[in-house]
Amino acid sequence: MEQQVELISISGPILPTVPDPITEAQRAYNPILDKESSKLGLDEMLSRAGLSNYASIIMSDHGIRDSEEFCQLQECDLKLFCRIARDRILLRRLLTNLKNLFNTADKMDIPGRVDQAVELVAQNPKKFKNFTEYLNNRSDGKAVLQYYDEHGTLTNALRNDLVKMILMDATMEGVEMNTRFNEYISQKIAVTFPNENPDTYYKAAHTTTEGLRVTSTGKLLKRKGPVLQALGLRKTKERKTISVPKSADVSDEEQLNARNWLIYGRTPIEMLRQQWEVCYELRRKDVENADELVEVFELYPIFKDPKAAFLIELDFDKMYPGATSNFYARFPLLHHKLEKFIADAVSKDKAYSPLCEAYKSATDGHRKDYLLCMLMPLVIQTNYRVKGNWKPSIKETQDSFILEVETAGDVRRKIQQRLEFLKSKFGDMRLQPQIVAVASTRTDSAIFVMFGGSEYIAENILHALCI
Repeated sequence: MEQQVELISISGPILPTVPDPITEAQRAYNPILDKESSKLGLDEMLSRAGLSNYASIIMSDHGIRDSEEFCQLQECDLKLFCRIARDRILLRRLLTNLKNLFNTADKMDIPGRVDQAVELVAQNPKKFKNFTEYLNNRSDGKAVLQYYDEHGTLTNALRNDLVKMILMDATMEGVEMNTRFNEYISQKIAVTFPNENPDTYYKAAHTTTEGLRVTSTGKLLKRKGPVLQALGLRKTKERKTISVPKSADVSDEEQLNARNWLIYGRTPIEMLRQQWEVCYELRRKDVENADELVEVFELYPIFKDPKAAFLIELDFDKMYPGATSNFYARFPLLHHKLEKFIADAVSKDKAYSPLCEAYKSATDGHRKDYLLCMLMPLVIQTNYRVKGNWKPSIKETQDSFILEVETAGDVRRKIQQRLEFLKSKFGDMRLQPQIVAVASTRTDSAIFVMFGGSEYIAENILHALCI
């Protein structure tokens, strides 16, 4: 019997059948960690990922114009471009990272249940497969587990911290934070913490019995935006404020009138803010021309008001746009980054073990930030010596950063001691802006900033640092 050969005609582009040699850097490429990625063309992006031989197929044959359009694809679409297993892995990883980079995952309707989230575990088994082990490998994760073991529930602040920790790790590892991810993680949390309701963390969109469509909700969705902002992957939304004329558009007379109003005017708060911004340019000139700080305080006595810190922040934001919001967004990353350094420093100086343990067990976010600031001098030390022989100790560095006092009545005495100490070491040196925390327990400390004889009330330690 004569053998018949069936000929198969393949329409469309001819796909590569042999993998091209690539470097380890190309194999590990992650656009999230590439500062230039948002400016790259799709061809260069594919080249950096070791996929340059697919540029023509994707861009010319299939008409995909740029990276943002590429990340709208589904994983099942990749078989249109690729037959090679290794390259499919690289394409899938690039697609996942680009979805996170351009934040398009939430806009897509990606079907699937928890039992279909196998890909997620395959991408990052160390992080999420053994969820209890994942938490135990983090000091903040241990704190969450410990609190739950003792109380049988989690506070809202701890839930937020848990979600933020998970989302940050997922983003940095390139895990696609889509519907499957949210369902998978919410179930993991429910299994690890049986009294927790998974709907608190994620509840998929659904239609009620009355026919009303309810959108997806949960902390995994609400906290995603702030996490991406903290990692610099999403721009901070600008707040809508009352329109205030720019100083450059205001006459000299109007600026003088605004400055005069500020001598006694304190309310309403929106008028106070408006008058402050109207005379911004005049105030800059006044500060530049003043020989002594007291001259500025005489022109703007509102500087002595304990609640005037927000006015200083307004001026700072005008001079350095976005700096304050970037500080608030990025400070939480220090907890994870300094964890190992703090542990190493404490192992060398056991005197700070109680402070370190208090930091590890802290569950309140503001208190944890405060304790981290108290631990920073252990990590950030200097070899600088004053007058050739004196080097500040860790305790002296802590006091220079945050001066702790027992009661409000001790503040003036401690500040005077601080001034005398600085004078003995540096000669004629004035006290720089000084953060003061009242209450040695470090739990509900009243925090304020002292400068030029004025005391500015701070909401928390991060607010004090901004002032």
